[in-house]
Amino acid sequence: IVGSVEFIGQNLGHIMNLAVKKSMRRKGIGSILLNRLEDLFKERKVQTA
Repeated sequence: IVGSVEFIGQNLGHIMNLAVKKSMRRKGIGSILLNRLEDLFKERKVQTA
């Protein structure tokens, strides 16, 4: 999965590779992980602002 983490139009970083077990593929796990990472970036941005 290749994606980017954004917060209010600002690009905070890029996810270059995300490994998911073969048995967990096609179940939306990658999308869930990307969303959680985006939430963590948002939380950190708010804490440091």
